[in-house]
Amino acid sequence: GLLLAAWLTAFFYVRTWDLPSRLEHVPDAIVADAAFTPAEAMQASTYSYPPLQYLLTSLALPDPSVEQCDSVAEATHRILVRRAFSSAMAFGLILLTFLFGVRHLRMNDWFAWGAAQLFALLPLVLFYSQTSNMDAPYAFWLMAAVFCVAEAELRAEGRRSVALHLAAGVFLGASFCTKDQVYAVCILPAFAYALFRLRRGESFRSATRPLLLWAASFVLTVGAIYAWAGGIPVMRAHFSWIAGGGRTEFFQAGDSFAERLSLLRLQVRSLLCAADLPLLAALLAGALLLRSGWRSFLREEWLFPVAILLAMASMQLFLIQILRASHARYAVVFLPFLALLAFRMLERARPRPLVVAVIAVLLGYSGLNAASFLSGMKRTPRQEAVSVLKKNPETFAAMTLPGERFLYGADGAATRYGAYRSWLFAKLEPEGDVPDLALESFFFHMKDPDSVLLSGDVESPFADELKACGAYR
Repeated sequence: GLLLAAWLTAFFYVRTWDLPSRLEHVPDAIVADAAFTPAEAMQASTYSYPPLQYLLTSLALPDPSVEQCDSVAEATHRILVRRAFSSAMAFGLILLTFLFGVRHLRMNDWFAWGAAQLFALLPLVLFYSQTSNMDAPYAFWLMAAVFCVAEAELRAEGRRSVALHLAAGVFLGASFCTKDQVYAVCILPAFAYALFRLRRGESFRSATRPLLLWAASFVLTVGAIYAWAGGIPVMRAHFSWIAGGGRTEFFQAGDSFAERLSLLRLQVRSLLCAADLPLLAALLAGALLLRSGWRSFLREEWLFPVAILLAMASMQLFLIQILRASHARYAVVFLPFLALLAFRMLERARPRPLVVAVIAVLLGYSGLNAASFLSGMKRTPRQEAVSVLKKNPETFAAMTLPGERFLYGADGAATRYGAYRSWLFAKLEPEGDVPDLALESFFFHMKDPDSVLLSGDVESPFADELKACGAYR
């Protein structure tokens, strides 16, 4: 109940951030065009993502009338509905985090609740639960799959175990059809799981049976979802984009050994940013307060931290080294498990009064940190620019997003206008300090770059371009 109350408060407080608008100002969000079918929305997003989230959200969005197709209000409504789906699935992820701690890590209810609450208050989690991106939904499906595997391993036998492994494959298929990079997280842990079963004395057939059950239900699930989306043409288009030129757009490093090695540092930096100070502090506090209990903790519970490290290594080998890129949002899938690890260490730490005080400080700071972040989402530079436009219709606004620039009208409608170039702002505002940001929307909200407001009669080297884009009113 406490988790739900906190989550609903956050959802209703920021659900309209950066709205009304014709599009969501976040890279890789679902295109809000009301005229698109799910398959057409995938195409508009250059087939970057699989179809499941497009299909699920379309169930709550009836076909619009011709008049609605070009309406800012209709686009805004669609963004809100898709955000609601992401938020609901993010809450499901939080709830599964709590249940995983209680059922499979044998944690006390309050410590499991603390882990889930800390995870829920992380800025990255708050942000991607309030957009139509795929990050929270695919992490939810993956956590559901992991939960089923743990349930089958620790609490089930016979037919129930088989059913749970089949369900895990279904959830993995759903995760893959939401954001296909999930495959990279699972490869090493899956083979390590089979090896673990072999080493405890099971036959090769018995040890590998779960993998075969996952594969069977995974293939059936993926096939069914793509058939729902439009069949072979949609599947071919998506996988052609992945295997072809699409992935080259993400390169952040070259192909030399040194630059390949730098991708490991980039992954660590992304993980540190995603974890933010509260989770990093919780992990450090748990490790320090365990003190002499470290050996017994590793002897009894080594499998959980090793599984997390294997998943991270798997992502590095099979995704980051292929894409040659890493962003903070890639770490969303690891955060609930890291929160559980931190609070499992704290639960075993002593003295208990000090542990309770540390947890109170961590959760208190997390709440303040989350409130500050949510307040920032409610007052983005774009919203301030639109507010100025409403009061001064003769003014236009040019504003940056990482990687892109938009022009805004007083109704909140946006026109995409080229790529972000810091030299433009250097010429418009010679004294201004505008950082050259990477293409990662999360950092936009953390760094909060300035809007650039110009009156309609200001002359600049770019006046003709701006007039051509309809910037002057």
